[in-house]
Amino acid sequence: MTTNTAQTGPTLQVVGGMAAAGDEFADLRDRVAATMADEGISQNKAAKEAQISATALSQFMTGTYKGNNVVVATKLTAWLNDRAQRAALDGVMPIAPTWVETRTARRVYEALAFAQLAVDISIVYGGAGLGKTTAARQYRREHASVFIAECTPSTASVPTMLQEVGMALGLKDMPLHPARLQREIVNRLRNTGGLLIFDEAQNLTDQSLEQARRLHDLAEVGLAFLGNEVIYTRISGGSRSESFAPLFSRVGRRVRLTRAVGEDVKAIAAAWNITGAEELKVLTEIAAKPGALRGLTKIIRIACMSAAGAKTAVTAAHLLAAWRSIAAAGGDNAE
Repeated sequence: MTTNTAQTGPTLQVVGGMAAAGDEFADLRDRVAATMADEGISQNKAAKEAQISATALSQFMTGTYKGNNVVVATKLTAWLNDRAQRAALDGVMPIAPTWVETRTARRVYEALAFAQLAVDISIVYGGAGLGKTTAARQYRREHASVFIAECTPSTASVPTMLQEVGMALGLKDMPLHPARLQREIVNRLRNTGGLLIFDEAQNLTDQSLEQARRLHDLAEVGLAFLGNEVIYTRISGGSRSESFAPLFSRVGRRVRLTRAVGEDVKAIAAAWNITGAEELKVLTEIAAKPGALRGLTKIIRIACMSAAGAKTAVTAAHLLAAWRSIAAAGGDNAE
């Protein structure tokens, strides 16, 4: 007699184009759900960080996704790994001070305050990495009606510069025509007692610089240009054209930054609890290199990580090793 024996074993199901035994993604779903719950992450935010659609994540989490589940699972696994690495790094990564009031920063700060209070124009110019942008952002945090337009080669022309100013002002549905946009900007700025700052102003065209001056005149607000030596040379150089005379004649404060000073180094080091003579000597040498204070902060951060990993205070050796690592990678302090 023949007996039919039913085969037993895992039930095979086709998931996203490939056969899987049972629900092979159950553990991953649990880990994703636990991470979102523990860290208060919305499903939309998780999907954006993992670079998948919110719909795909929602359906994957309920086991109803009809697309390629393996691709979604791979991206979610990478997302979980990234978050785990960040969490591990947070244990040793020191938090950089958001603002250190150095002597150089005070000079920038005072130039901005002058422009706003006197309804005048200030130019702050010099080498990169000396804290012009940081000081401007701090000034904006501490004062009302301060707007920073970030200038890049893509926003150099009058129309694109005006759009950047409009974004800084929070204008919605900005008109495309430059003249109409100028009127909206002037109406927004007028009677605010505010300050309009153009950061990296050397990227602006001559016409855009003149347009900035017109905004200052029409809206009666302070105006500040931050940039490198080029911005000042263009406005005040011996060969400047007559077209720049109206702008140059209105500049009330000119601040040239050449290099970080000793007080800057001490203030930044103190903010990181570094006070030793040998350590300050190394930091002073680093601050004299290209990148100046910006590079200094990067190096201190790396040195602090190394010291934290070794459970010791930051030493000159940590700082020198961090300096060499950035120089070898072609960073701000590379020679």
